[in-house]
Formats: sequence, structure tokens, C-alpha cells
Amino acid sequence: MECLETWYLKGLADKDNMVVNLLPLVVIKSLDVNGSQQDVNRVYNLRSAFSLMEYNDTDSSTKPFLNLLLKTLQSPGYLKSEEGLKFLTHICTLDKTLLENIVKAMKGQIPKATKAQVREGSGDGGRVRNIPPNHYH
Repeated sequence: MECLETWYLKGLADKDNMVVNLLPLVVIKSLDVNGSQQDVNRVYNLRSAFSLMEYNDTDSSTKPFLNLLLKTLQSPGYLKSEEGLKFLTHICTLDKTLLENIVKAMKGQIPKATKAQVREGSGDGGRVRNIPPNHYH
């Protein structure tokens, strides 16, 4: 997997065709119980490649990948790290259909959450952070 990641990041020949097969694998690894912060960072480092993917929620071939991305919204590895939060912000900018699915998923979780879960899910104990305007660029 690291070889393919390096291939894409170095901009080698046919990188776009190759990376679309890599993205689901790195997201799955980052969501695994044994996934590490390094796995989340790897997904973040490949964020530009996510614009190459299709996000049609009515197409059965793209739905599994869309569902994987929606799982990142609930993953502590993403919610508790700077790179994870940056990635979540980034995927909100990729596609209107993807954003609509993200909003639906978030709305579905809010009514079920306890105050403790909301604080835990914010990644910082519920404290309000002052994020500079250009922080996510």
C-alpha cells in the first residue's frame, strides 16, 4: 500500500488511475480497530485524490465507498486528530451528493447522542476552539 501511496504523491505516470483503487483500502485501514493515527494521516495526505472518485448515492458501485466515508464522521481517529478533522472538512467540499449524505448522517446521530458523547465526539472535551480562518488550507 505504501508503494502505491508514494507513487501517487510523487506524481508518477498513471497515478490517477492507480489511486482510485488505493483509496478504499487506506480508508478501511484507518477505520479498523487496529488502525492508527498514521493511517488517518495517510488518508489526509491523499485527500486531493478523493476528487477523482464518484459519489453518486444511487449507483451500487459507488455506494460502498460513500458508506466508508460516512463512517469516518463517527471515527474517534478522525474526530480527535487535527489531520482527521481537516480531512472531514475536505470531504464536505468534494461533491454536493456527498455533502447531502454527510448532513443526513450527522442529523441522524445528533438526536441519539448524550451530552457526554457530544463532548467526546468533539475531540477536545467539548471546549470551543478558536480556529484561524485559513487553518484548513
